[in-house]
Amino acid sequence: MRRWVLDKAATDVSGLRIQEVAVPQPGPHEVRVRVQAASFNRRDQMVLSGIYGRAGLRDLVPLSDGAGVVDALGEGVQRWRLGDRVAATYFANWQDGPPRTDMGLGLGAGDEDGMLSEYVVLAEDRLVAIPNAIDMTTAATLPCAALTAWNAVMGGLQPLAAGHSLLALGTGGVSLFALQFAGAAGAVLHATSSSEAKCAKLRDLGVKTCHDYSRDDQWGAAIFAATGGVDKVVDVGGAGTMNNSLAALRPEGEVAMVGFLAGNGEPPDPYLLQGKQAIIRGVAVGSAHQFEEMTRFIVRHRIEPVIAAVLPFEDAPRAYGLQDAPEIFGKVVISVC
Repeated sequence: MRRWVLDKAATDVSGLRIQEVAVPQPGPHEVRVRVQAASFNRRDQMVLSGIYGRAGLRDLVPLSDGAGVVDALGEGVQRWRLGDRVAATYFANWQDGPPRTDMGLGLGAGDEDGMLSEYVVLAEDRLVAIPNAIDMTTAATLPCAALTAWNAVMGGLQPLAAGHSLLALGTGGVSLFALQFAGAAGAVLHATSSSEAKCAKLRDLGVKTCHDYSRDDQWGAAIFAATGGVDKVVDVGGAGTMNNSLAALRPEGEVAMVGFLAGNGEPPDPYLLQGKQAIIRGVAVGSAHQFEEMTRFIVRHRIEPVIAAVLPFEDAPRAYGLQDAPEIFGKVVISVC
């Protein structure tokens, strides 16, 4: 079989090579999956550059997200049958309830090979079923960005519902999925972008107002003035955007912090936080149970992810560059087989 491998010393796509190896065999309570599609997340760029999940001790098969068909069963496997349609979960050992301390760094990071391979072997509890109504290209986009968005929008103490309002920052995968989930639930949608072309695409997704953050460094206050405060913000920026996110909230609203793309910045303003009696909730993907809830919602509301490109397996290095391009709008998917 073929798989893509990132050299242990690599910091860019020049260290990515295709490798021919024997098809792996599942051990007890393991399942072999013939991968049909895999997709990229911002996190995979961080793994590539060595910022995240790379100790430099071993070569690594990249990508956390992928989906396929059960191809072989190890001894003792009870849940799965040959031919079942499945996707891999991002984290190990998180079936339900609060996050655990033994979940690891996710597939395609640390000591866990990822999904950019024609076959993978995973523990039987590392998979979730994919309904027939969801195609494999869509399924491959769900484990990281979509589930993070689902957890951010529908998890915690304040799940969004009809009539609520959501502000999503930027146009990355998490933000686009968050807008789609919140819109399907009946929420009023707001977004930020520095690109009018992207704002036009966001309006096509149902966004009511799109704010250009590049023209106003106090965009949070401007959004509050225009909306009266939103119920929830999906914040992908972290410290660099947090105070603006708090400023955009209504009293007792919630910021779901899902990333730190804006880098370092001022810590949350305690006066603003206390004055609004707001919640800041950290979100890191989600559990297998939440994944199953999400797929049922996707089927019920016929949600289709925004996909920018589907490339063949051989074009994985080019896909990295495409996914990192400033003009990209939507997920980049690799068709594996």
